Amino acid sequence: MLLIQFPVPVPPDPGVLVVFQQIILPIMGMGLAAFLGFGVFRMIGKAIERRSLDESGRAALDALRDELERQRIQVEGVEELRDRLVEVEERLDFAERVLTQRKEPQLPGGEG
Repeated sequence: MLLIQFPVPVPPDPGVLVVFQQIILPIMGMGLAAFLGFGVFRMIGKAIERRSLDESGRAALDALRDELERQRIQVEGVEELRDRLVEVEERLDFAERVLTQRKEPQLPGGEG
């Protein structure tokens, strides 16, 4: 009868396991708790800020939104005018090129 012996696994060094369990895991847990806590506090702060806006604050916010919309419309108008100006400049350049290429008409009977 033939017996096959497998290598016996060696347990990890207990010193490394202790360091991991007693130092690294708690530090990771504290970091995760701080990260999640920061997010929760930000959400709570924003909720309080939204609820604390009174009528004057909401009216001011609505006025700012209206002003922003007026500015957006004005910018769109300026962009349209810019496009039209570019088109007019192109037409002017074309007209100048055509005029410079045209020969001056000669008067009948010679010069002058």
